Amino acid sequence: GTVSELWTGFFQVIQRANNLLFYMTKAQSVMSSADYNRVIAEAKVLRAMAYWHLIAYFGDVPFFTAPPASQEEIYDFKRTDKKVIINFLLNDLETVVPNLNWDPAQPGRVSRGVARGIAARLAMLDKNYDEVIRLTNDVINNSGYGLNPVYQNLFRKAGQAANVNKEIMFFY
Repeated sequence: GTVSELWTGFFQVIQRANNLLFYMTKAQSVMSSADYNRVIAEAKVLRAMAYWHLIAYFGDVPFFTAPPASQEEIYDFKRTDKKVIINFLLNDLETVVPNLNWDPAQPGRVSRGVARGIAARLAMLDKNYDEVIRLTNDVINNSGYGLNPVYQNLFRKAGQAANVNKEIMFFY
């Protein structure tokens, strides 16, 4: 049951992101370009996060970048080499990062740090350590994230309050 739930849940995220990306053009005339680009970037980051989970758990998986045209198309999909998926997603994330802020105005929104973090995780799966270093250094040097200076304080209310939201990059 758990394996099926993981598989189904992450593909549900991918399907929703693909639907949003496919139909988002209909909203372009009623949104500012900044909001439009941010929503697209957020959907691509969430899709990449779902694929990261699937690849980490299952290796090669079916790869969807648009809503299926028919029910039969879903059943005809074969597994795609994880390297192909990772390369696509890394390129996708690199193109949308400029549309995300390091510190979003609304809590729970996808930030540039989250996008970089997901990209670093994908690069780790690919054993592309130079890319991991580049991505994580960008987060370390340019974001407001940071580790609590005293590890034990993570387990005390006062210590947690002193470092509020600096360690947590994304909550969902």
